[in-house]
Amino acid sequence: MQTDHLKIFMDLAETLNFTQTSQNMHVTQPMVTQVIHSLENELNTVLFNRDKRHVRLTESGETFYEDIKPLIFRIELSVERIRFINERKNNSFTIGYTGTFFETQSLPKIISAFKKLHPQIKIYLKNFNYNILKKDLLNDECDVIFQTIDSVDKVSELKFTPLKQGQFVCIIPKEHLLSHAKIINLTDLMHENIILLNANQCPPKQLRVQRWLETNCSNAIFSYSDSIMLSHTMVQGGLGISVMPDFVTMKRQSDFRVVPLNYQEDLIYGLASLIYSKNELVHEFITCAIRYSSTNI
Repeated sequence: MQTDHLKIFMDLAETLNFTQTSQNMHVTQPMVTQVIHSLENELNTVLFNRDKRHVRLTESGETFYEDIKPLIFRIELSVERIRFINERKNNSFTIGYTGTFFETQSLPKIISAFKKLHPQIKIYLKNFNYNILKKDLLNDECDVIFQTIDSVDKVSELKFTPLKQGQFVCIIPKEHLLSHAKIINLTDLMHENIILLNANQCPPKQLRVQRWLETNCSNAIFSYSDSIMLSHTMVQGGLGISVMPDFVTMKRQSDFRVVPLNYQEDLIYGLASLIYSKNELVHEFITCAIRYSSTNI
């Protein structure tokens, strides 16, 4: 039983007109008649009552129509989804990002430069946390993703291109006494409200510094956020001090200050991609990213 035949049956069940169905389905009228006869023989039932003036569904025809309608819809939907996936793979470029300040500053410039080289390519952006983006990259659902090197350095299928080097800093409300400090030591945070990222949002080194704070600042009050943006909002609302890499935050802001944390950990941020990527544009995008990211490595 062919899908095309079922579609012809469905159209005829809706139009009840052989001529109209032949036009809708771009086949001859004798072909419509032949398809209906073929279905009736296969099902061993009559689907339509027809005379010179009228065409009507039989009870069996109505039941068959109601049963196959959702099936045909799902088939057509699946076909469209496959076409969309193939189109994206062949004529598109997908970038995964996490919403850091570095990305918001550099990504528009990178995309603009890349688009000038390939104006016909459709560009898609995916905004998720580190772990989801890494899975998408490994599943070939992203072409490149912004990541810290510690998040991907143990994954043999991936390669990493550094764009930015940084350090951990404290994001402090401007009215807080510590906002005037030149550097924040562990002892400064002992009795503070500290805002951390949820563990599933953290690359390894971010998680490490958070565990270090939780262990050594036993008198501090800890709260957790689901995103970098939410962490900034909590700081701006005076709810505490947040700890994150300096390339994640804004250097100058009227309602908070960025002060280095006295915690030795080298942080490297950049682009991860599949070592054997099938998309030939990956290298060109990375080249644009290096050019427009103002790397200091």
